[in-house]
Amino acid sequence: MPWRSLVPKDRAELIDHAEGRDRTMVFLSLVRAELDAIADEILSLSGLTHISLAHVRTVIEAWRIEYNTGRPHSALGNRTPQEFAASRKAATEDAYS
Repeated sequence: MPWRSLVPKDRAELIDHAEGRDRTMVFLSLVRAELDAIADEILSLSGLTHISLAHVRTVIEAWRIEYNTGRPHSALGNRTPQEFAASRKAATEDAYS
């Protein structure tokens, strides 16, 4: 199975013994643990272990604002999400007036 490459071999049996939704939750938690370990290794190799959580949150928030207000999306008619939401709100208001 392709998912086996995403989790350590010694942990794959945990997934085999779980059923239904529990199986999915076990799989996701194991993959997340592996991704966290990889991220930690990359940070330690790059020397970026001194970055604080506050800094990470600031960078992510700046990206979110840029993504939603300054970057057009082709799926929204080459408008930003903010412009798209404003046009939908205006159309809704016009429909009820």
